[in-house]
Amino acid sequence: MQPLDPVFGLNEAFAADSNHALKLNLGVGAYRTEELQPYVLNVVKEAERRIVVERSDINKEYLPIDGLPEFRKAAAEVLWGREAWKDPRIAVIQSISGTGSLRLGAEFFTRFMPGKSIFISNPTWANHRNIFEDASMKVEEYRYWDPS
Repeated sequence: MQPLDPVFGLNEAFAADSNHALKLNLGVGAYRTEELQPYVLNVVKEAERRIVVERSDINKEYLPIDGLPEFRKAAAEVLWGREAWKDPRIAVIQSISGTGSLRLGAEFFTRFMPGKSIFISNPTWANHRNIFEDASMKVEEYRYWDPS
């Protein structure tokens, strides 16, 4: 049997905590109601409304292979500033999900920087080590959380 995922273990500890009403669980990247159900932020609901109501130009065609240009430009600006998009050293691609992005990153490093190590946090998601090892990367760990 697979060992318990330490990140999901934090969720279980949160749910079992009789004092959880005074806390906010951000461990899995989703906000929760007092009944521990996913809570959709109002800003997300507004973004969805704008997409459906105001963006009649959006269709269901496939995106370009590197993703939606407007999204990629905005992501670069958030990370490196408004002029980042003009810097030829910066390349941005859009991927599906965190896991999909990690796999693409692992393949990129394996192809263009072979033999390099990747450092992952301990604890981390149970699949992170496998993603990088499957791409033939050497995985190292760093500890960022002390349970005591």
